[in-house]
Amino acid sequence: GPHPPVGPATVRYNSNGSFLVALTLDNVDSTCSECLVEIRDGTTCEEGLSGVGTPHYDGAANPWTTSNGAYYMSADGAAITRSAFNVDNGYGPDMNEGKVAVVTDASGVHIGCGVLMMEEKKKVLRAKMGKYPNYMGDLMVEGGVKVEFYHDDTFSFVYKIKGLPADCTNCGIHIHQGVSCDTHDEVMGHGWNSLVVRDLWTKAGGAIYSSDGKGEARGHFNLYNGYGYEENKGHAVVIHIGDGTRVACGQLM
Repeated sequence: GPHPPVGPATVRYNSNGSFLVALTLDNVDSTCSECLVEIRDGTTCEEGLSGVGTPHYDGAANPWTTSNGAYYMSADGAAITRSAFNVDNGYGPDMNEGKVAVVTDASGVHIGCGVLMMEEKKKVLRAKMGKYPNYMGDLMVEGGVKVEFYHDDTFSFVYKIKGLPADCTNCGIHIHQGVSCDTHDEVMGHGWNSLVVRDLWTKAGGAIYSSDGKGEARGHFNLYNGYGYEENKGHAVVIHIGDGTRVACGQLM
C-alpha cells in the first residue's frame, strides 16, 4: 500500500532459547485483532516483498502462527500497535540476524517488512547489593546488578550474587518504587508504570533467580516495567529468598 507500517520490531533473547518479539508500529491494519507476525528466511525487503522467503524455524512445527501467539493487535481500532509475544523458533541470534521480520494485514497479505540487525545496547544502570534494612537473619548477601536499556525502554536485567540460601529456586529479584535502601518504608513495593504495563516483577514475568548449592546465582532476564533509563535511575533493587523475605538491597546508579 501507499503507507506501509513504520517503526521498530525488536527481538530480546532469553536464557532458555526463547525470545520476546516487541512491536511499536504505525500504519498497521486498524481492523487487526490477531494479525500474523513472522521471521522469514529471506534476507531482503526489496522487490515488493517477493524475496521474504518462507517461515524461519528449526523443528517439525512452525511456531509462526496466530494460535501460537505470534500476532499483533491494533490499538482500539487505530492503525497503531504496541504488541509483544514470546516465541521459540529453534534459532539463536546468529541464525536470526539478517533474516526478515514480516507483518500482515487482516487478510493475510504482507504489508510490512524489516531486516533483523544486531542492536547496540545503550544506557546502563548498576546496583551494588548489600544487607536489606532491618534484616536480622544470618545471610550476608552481596554482589551486583546491571540493567541495560534498549531504545524502546525494554531492558536486560543481569545479576551476579553470592551469600544466598543454597538452592533457592525461582526466588524474586525486583526493582522497587523507592529510591533509598536506608529504611524498609523507603524501599516500598514493586516499581512499574501501571498505565502502560502490568506488574512483571513476578515469577510469571521472569523476574527470578535460582541459586546453586553454594548460595550463588548469576544470570539475566529481559523485562519492561513501563519506565526507561531516567525513570528507573536511583531506584532500589531488592532480593528476596524463598519465603519472600527481603534480604538485600542496592540502589541503581
